[in-house]
Amino acid sequence: MSKILNHDKQAGPPDFLIVELVTILLVIGLIMVFSASSYRSLLESSNAFSYFIRQLVMATAGVVAMIVIMFLSPKIFAKVAPIALLFVTGLIVYTLFNGEETLGATRWVTIAGMRFTPSELAKPLMIICAADLVKDDWRDMYRSRENLCMLGLLLVNLVLIASEDLGSALAIFGGCFALFIVAGISKRVILGTIAAGLLGVVAACIQEPYRVHRILGFLNQTEADAASGSAYQLVQSLYAFGSGGLFGVGLGNSGQKLLYLPGMHTDFIYSVIGEELGIVGALWVLGLFIALGWRGFWIATRIEDAYKSYLAFGATAIILVQALINMGVAVGVLPVTGITLPFISYGGTSVFVSLTLVGILLNMSRYADKKSSQEKRRKRQHTTLNKQES
Repeated sequence: MSKILNHDKQAGPPDFLIVELVTILLVIGLIMVFSASSYRSLLESSNAFSYFIRQLVMATAGVVAMIVIMFLSPKIFAKVAPIALLFVTGLIVYTLFNGEETLGATRWVTIAGMRFTPSELAKPLMIICAADLVKDDWRDMYRSRENLCMLGLLLVNLVLIASEDLGSALAIFGGCFALFIVAGISKRVILGTIAAGLLGVVAACIQEPYRVHRILGFLNQTEADAASGSAYQLVQSLYAFGSGGLFGVGLGNSGQKLLYLPGMHTDFIYSVIGEELGIVGALWVLGLFIALGWRGFWIATRIEDAYKSYLAFGATAIILVQALINMGVAVGVLPVTGITLPFISYGGTSVFVSLTLVGILLNMSRYADKKSSQEKRRKRQHTTLNKQES
């Protein structure tokens, strides 16, 4: 038990600012899930709270997992992640052939009465494995058979996920790629990775006709045919923001959630926020994610151990990239990808995995040298006061 729990004397308390930011986002998410889903829930089950209750249960489970992960020994992550990722790879392959299809995508699977998205489970595991690969030197990825196998496993998972869940693949790619850049990979490798990523996106779009239609709808969203067809979701989302104006129509008063906007409680919940809380509310949510990203990256720079630093950076990056993609889709600057907004969108697997990523970040924050920055700030203030007095 002592090997699993973290009894390192160097570990301090977790970062409470991250806890506060995530708590606010989670509360906003629960409120908006109820607001966005209540009408649909009434039609389906005569109970306006059904979606909200399910989200609350999974959010509670995610908070418990976050707390447990926060106090685990970091050594456990690197040992467990590769084995767990192999298991998740099997689930993803199973989902490709026996998964449940919704809106043209096969992303969900039901096992033992639980419906979940295996590609979501891969997110924290792939970040852990990527951080372990580059913890000493990014060139070590090519110097041992074990590391080459790990790199191959990451690439295989990325391809498998992209085949049915391009949004999640982009979030994972963005998080891991940001981690590799921080690790100091060469410009040639960076350019090669970007080129390979673009080719992968093109191939994934060609593979599924509905993705091509979404891109065409994004490019022609002002045309009447596209507005009623391939760009329908995007146009309805923009209607929501237009109706909301500066301060919104009021919490619970969205008109677009009355089955006009598909995915109003999942992929396009940010649009409902824009309609009910206005541009001010939408910018507030964006600001919370930016603050979370800033704090996570700040913590990563304050950790001396390379592995822990990369892990903190990667966990932060994948949350921030996913949030920016979702919000970019909602406001019409990106094509529709079908990716959720962390902590806010309805989806048990999504909220659970997002909170596990926060648990990893909080675990790493216990090793951040926060005192040094405070001491430097005090010294600067003391120096300034001395200058003013003199």
